[in-house]
Formats: sequence, C-alpha cells, structure tokens
Amino acid sequence: YEITMKSTIVSALITLDTEQQMDERFWNHLRVQRNILDFLYTLWLDDDRTLVDEFSTIIKDLVEYDFSIAEEQMKERLNIA
Repeated sequence: YEITMKSTIVSALITLDTEQQMDERFWNHLRVQRNILDFLYTLWLDDDRTLVDEFSTIIKDLVEYDFSIAEEQMKERLNIA
C-alpha cells in the first residue's frame, strides 16, 4: 500500500508542477521538509478522504493546509520573541 500511495503522490506532484496548480510558496514549504515523499505520505494518512481521480488536488490542499499551520506557528513564535 505504501509503495502504491507514494507512487501516486509522485504522479500527483508531477501533475501539480506540469499544470502549475500550486503556488511557489507551497513548493518552498515542501522543499524544506526532510523527506518530501514521507512527509506527503504522512499527510495523506492523516486525511480522511479516499483516493479519487483528482488526487493531485487533495495533495495540493494538504500542503496548503500544512503550510498555513506552519506559517501561523512561525508568526506566533515571532510575536513571542
């Protein structure tokens, strides 16, 4: 299952890149992860949606949501400092 899902995630990333569906700031968010594939796989496991034809849309939504959480945490840290 994990290999199949990771293969699907790679395909989704290729689709997102080819069709330019994701903003650069979200790509940058992915680039700072230690292992992008494992990171996205974990996001996928924590999501309650099932595999659909538009898997790339789900990955995009997950990355954008995770980015917003990380951005909010960074803002909170800056306000504390």
